[in-house]
Amino acid sequence: MNHLAWIASLPKLWKVKPLRAVADCMVSNVDKLCMDNEESVRLCNYMNVYHNEFITLSMDFMRATATRREVATYCLKSGDVIITKDSETWKDIGVPALVRETANDLVCGYHLALLRPSFKITGAFLLRCFQAESIAIQLELAANGVTRFGLPKSEILSVMLPIPPLVDQKTIADYLDRETKRIDALIVAKERILDLLNEKRQALITHSIVRSFDSCIPAKRLKYVVRLRRSGTQDYMGRSYVGLKDIESWTGQLLRSAEDSNDCMSVMSVGSNFESGDVLFGKLRPYLAKAWIAEFQGQSSTEFLVMKPLEVESRFLLYICLSRYFVELVNSATFGSKMPRADWTFMGSIRIPVPKWDEQRDIVTQIDREIVRIEKLRFKTEHSIGLLKERRTALITAAVTGQIDVEEMAA
Repeated sequence: MNHLAWIASLPKLWKVKPLRAVADCMVSNVDKLCMDNEESVRLCNYMNVYHNEFITLSMDFMRATATRREVATYCLKSGDVIITKDSETWKDIGVPALVRETANDLVCGYHLALLRPSFKITGAFLLRCFQAESIAIQLELAANGVTRFGLPKSEILSVMLPIPPLVDQKTIADYLDRETKRIDALIVAKERILDLLNEKRQALITHSIVRSFDSCIPAKRLKYVVRLRRSGTQDYMGRSYVGLKDIESWTGQLLRSAEDSNDCMSVMSVGSNFESGDVLFGKLRPYLAKAWIAEFQGQSSTEFLVMKPLEVESRFLLYICLSRYFVELVNSATFGSKMPRADWTFMGSIRIPVPKWDEQRDIVTQIDREIVRIEKLRFKTEHSIGLLKERRTALITAAVTGQIDVEEMAA
């Protein structure tokens, strides 16, 4: 497929030019280090650009230093467009942000390219161009790298852009500001629904576990109903490795399949062996509630506590580990300020309900049934958010390539 096919269908009076013909491009080398002999600046860094469509002074910028020449070269001006230049994935390259407000000490940071429009293009229209699929695919093809991708300055300057008359650029930018604001409001509303569904899931699990304490069900200390697996042996040939990043917070879900996992031989530090049916609980930052029932044999990160259930069903134990009651109790006794960790001595002393086996299964079945309903709603909501984001990109692409009549936009 020709990635420049859109050029043939541009309206009359529209032109096509490389970026170098309508804007300057400066690749920043201002890093996060602070030097005594340099000027104090506020640094607009990679994450400021990646997570925000517009740069304003209300944002929280990092403090750094820069030479007087760097400040003169990379100080942001209203109307500038900043794009991400390097990333671990090509999808994160070329993400733009428009500078709406600036100050004399606000400087463009490292791994970013500063685009300064000439009189031929407005910053607001240039922002939308870099959000369009027709431009993004050019950047994808221009990116180089294997494990990390980057855009050479020459390739950025070679990107072909649609250039309508300035009056049309303003009309298109204003139209997209209005329409994307509406779409973004819908996305925010649906993301709030996802938050509520997650809260409902957590409340369901916690209520079911805490309710067990209110009945006549006996309670025992955790260390008496499970066996903690200690550090693994060297016999981990062929075992899959599971780290903290592989477990989703609060859901008990593995974020990849066993086939996609790393082999233990490729990991520098491994913890305990685990068997199918064991329950893993992340002891690093336990407030993240990273717990999972092993579905295969493997080896865990050293940041997991691996428990073999003895007097409890695996899923019943999982739901205990995912209840707010348990997580907050464990988190209250962590040690370490920057990297808080759970202590097994304390965790093992926590009293948990231990119903009869058939009662455990009944509780688990009830929770599972309700979670299935919640997950169906979550899937539908996530799908609709995906469609809205696709609609947003398609609308921007259509508008900046002349597929929507400018007079209709102005109406």
